[in-house]
Amino acid sequence: MSRAPRSAVLSALALATALAVAVAGPAPAFAAAHHTGDEAAVLGEDHARAHAKLRRAAESTQGYPQTKRTASLASLQESQRKANAGFDAARSGRFAEFFPSPDFGVHVAQLPTGKVLLFSFERVEADPTKETGPTNTIGRTNAGRAYLWDPAKGTGARAFKNVEPPAVLMPDGTYAPRPAPFFCAGHSYLPNGMVGVFGGNVGGKGGSGAKLSFVFDPWTEKWFRNRDMAVGRWYPSVVTGRTAGRSSCPASPSAVRARPLRWWSASPRSDAPCPGGRSTSR
Repeated sequence: MSRAPRSAVLSALALATALAVAVAGPAPAFAAAHHTGDEAAVLGEDHARAHAKLRRAAESTQGYPQTKRTASLASLQESQRKANAGFDAARSGRFAEFFPSPDFGVHVAQLPTGKVLLFSFERVEADPTKETGPTNTIGRTNAGRAYLWDPAKGTGARAFKNVEPPAVLMPDGTYAPRPAPFFCAGHSYLPNGMVGVFGGNVGGKGGSGAKLSFVFDPWTEKWFRNRDMAVGRWYPSVVTGRTAGRSSCPASPSAVRARPLRWWSASPRSDAPCPGGRSTSR
C-alpha cells in the first residue's frame, strides 16, 4: 500500500477510534500513549499529534456535551440582548451576535491596517470548566498560535488568516521545536504601528515566564523574533514608546523585582524603513 492511501486509512481509523472512545469511555493513559507512539512511527509526529487532538476532542464531549455548550451560548445571547436594550446603539454602540473564531483571543490588537490580530495557545483540553491551555505542560503541546481577522470580509472562515508565530526551542528540558508559546505575554503598539510581544509561557507546574520577544508587522503580516530578554516574563506590563517591560511574575521567585525599568529595543530591523517610510526605531 502506498504512503498516501495508508495515511488516509490510518486517519479514518483514528477518527473511528475517537468516536469509539466517546461512546465506550477513555482508554487507559498508557494505551493512548502507546497508540500515539505507533502513529508517530508510521506517519510522523505532527500527524500523530493531529490524531491525538481528535481523540481528546471526542473524549471531552463526555464531560461537557454539545447540548450544554449550545444552551450556554443561548444564555449569553439572551443576556446580551437585555444589556443592549439599556443603551442607545447610535450613541454607545452595541455588542452584535456571537460568531465562531479560530482563536480564543487571549491577546487582541487592532492594527493600523484595519485588521485585528488575535493570539493565544493551542488548547490541550476542550472542556471549558477545566484548564484548557498548556500552562502546566512542557514540550511540543506548550505552543502558541495567531490569526488575523479582516472585518471587511465578515465573520466567516474566509475572514481569518493563520499567521503562525516563529518556531522556537524552549528551555524546558525537551528543547522540542514548536510555535512560540507567547500566550501569558504582554503586548503594546510600537511608535511605527507594529505590535511588540514580550514574555510567554515556559511551561511546568503553575507556568513560568519566558524570555521571548517578537514584533508583528501589520503590513507584511509577518512575525519577527528579537533577541531574548534577560529575564523571563509572565503577563508583564508593557509601556509604549521605546518599550519597557516589567512583570509581577518573572521566571523565578528569586528574580529581582525592584530593578528600575529598562528600555528594550523591539525592532528586528532597526535600520530598515517600514512600508510607507515609517521608521522601525526611534
